[in-house]
Amino acid sequence: MVARNSVTPEGWEELWQNLKPGERFDRLSVSPALVDLVETGVLKPPVKILLPGVGRGYEAVYLAKNGFDDVVGIDISPTALKEAQKYSEDNGVTGINYVQGDFFDPQVLTEKYDVIIDFIFKCALLPELHTQWATRINELLKPQGRLVYFMYPL
Repeated sequence: MVARNSVTPEGWEELWQNLKPGERFDRLSVSPALVDLVETGVLKPPVKILLPGVGRGYEAVYLAKNGFDDVVGIDISPTALKEAQKYSEDNGVTGINYVQGDFFDPQVLTEKYDVIIDFIFKCALLPELHTQWATRINELLKPQGRLVYFMYPL
């Protein structure tokens, strides 16, 4: 679901400034599907992971606590990243690289990733951006890299 005001960076920032934990798309915890991937060994370190639209960082913290030491979370909202950093600190996790910027800007993300995990990020984009999303994912994945894509219901 695309929020009415979330089609611009300013709209996402406004949304995050007013978003309380547990509201709208904030699940208050890591996705059970990701837990399953890690616990079954489908996803295991060492891999370089990108989390677009990292939000409060639930997945980033979970991954870091489970031995993934090369995790990058990007969000366009400075408030979302402050929340992610606070959540990381509250959970005693350091070393997650949080990046504030536009996922689509090739100057913001310049490295390649073994795994990109999309938790409803694409779902929040306008349909006319879906082709651009696919192109950007392809640019950011290493050869033989994997996209893990989750959408509602999680």
